[in-house]
Amino acid sequence: PQLAPLTPPAVDPPKKAAAKKGIPSAFTRIDRNIFLLTLIVVALAAVSWWAIQYRRGAQREEAVVETATAETVTTPAAVPTPVPTQTAAPAPDDTTLRLTIDLSDDCWIQLQADGKTLVADVMRAGYRNTFEAKDQFRLSVGNAAAAGVSFNDVRLPTLGGDGEVIKNRVFDREALQRLRAAGPETAQ
Repeated sequence: PQLAPLTPPAVDPPKKAAAKKGIPSAFTRIDRNIFLLTLIVVALAAVSWWAIQYRRGAQREEAVVETATAETVTTPAAVPTPVPTQTAAPAPDDTTLRLTIDLSDDCWIQLQADGKTLVADVMRAGYRNTFEAKDQFRLSVGNAAAAGVSFNDVRLPTLGGDGEVIKNRVFDREALQRLRAAGPETAQ
């Protein structure tokens, strides 16, 4: 008699844990790709908004610089013309107002002549220019102590203190008459 081979006893496979039944959480119900897509759209919208704002700001600055440069470039050509007539006869003082700005330090300047903006920028120390107007000048200065001002060749006292902001100081024919009558010590 032959002996039969020994076989191991049959083992039942392990039972799987019973799957939980019920409603899954909200996070598992929505595909995670939707969250990623939403994040990308929000990031692109934020970058686009920033780029548009940056471009608009740069365009505004370029327009101001171009305007100020164009007006400042044309103004110096007119400056030498009244100098000979001024020394020859005082008559141009009655027809043309002249304002000379001489900066001893960096300073923000906004100057309007007869309602037209001639300068609206930060100017560097050493800047000097003479401007002409028919009726009036309107001057705003960001550092009043740095701006030396002459009005129709009469040197005015300092407009204000160091770092003081002066806004819309008007220089017109009436101011010139008061200046000449009172002397430069009591000028505006």
